[in-house]
Amino acid sequence: MIKSAFVVLAFAVLFLLVVLANTITAPTPTTPWYQVEDWEKEVCSKWGGTQFSGQAVVTLGRKLSFGALSATMQAKKFRTPENYYLYEVGWYIDSFAEDMDYDVIMLDPEKPDVFKRVVSGRLVPDAGTTGFETYNLTQDFTHLRFKYTGGEMLIPIIRVK
Repeated sequence: MIKSAFVVLAFAVLFLLVVLANTITAPTPTTPWYQVEDWEKEVCSKWGGTQFSGQAVVTLGRKLSFGALSATMQAKKFRTPENYYLYEVGWYIDSFAEDMDYDVIMLDPEKPDVFKRVVSGRLVPDAGTTGFETYNLTQDFTHLRFKYTGGEMLIPIIRVK
C-alpha cells in the first residue's frame, strides 16, 4: 500500500513539473544599451537559424579543439548590370591557445591560380581579428578558403540573385 501510494505521488509530482515547465516562458533578453523591437524578435525567432547549417564547409588538415580557435566568415556576391561581381566578405577569427598564421582568399577551386586575397596575418591568443570588405571584380569566385596553421576550410560564397 505504501509502495503504490509512493508511485502515485511520484507520478503526480512529475505531472505537475511537466505542466509547470510547459507554462513557464523565459523572458525576452534585454540589453541596457538597446531596446529590442518586436519586429526584431519576430525575425530572430523565425529566421535565427536552425540546428544544421544550410551551407557546407570542408575541413582539410588537422582539426582543432573547440577551445583553440573560433572563426566565422561569410561571403556573398551579386551580379551587376555591367557584368561585374560585387562581393561582400565578413570575418571574425580568434585563437585561444596558440600563435597562428591565417590567410583568407576568394577563389574557384577549379581555377586555383586565380584568386583574390581578402586578409592574412598572424594571431596571438585572445587577440582576434574581424573585418568586412567589398570588391567589384570581373572574376566569378565561388569559395572562400580559410587557411590557418595546420589546416584549412573551404566555404561557399552565397550567390544572391
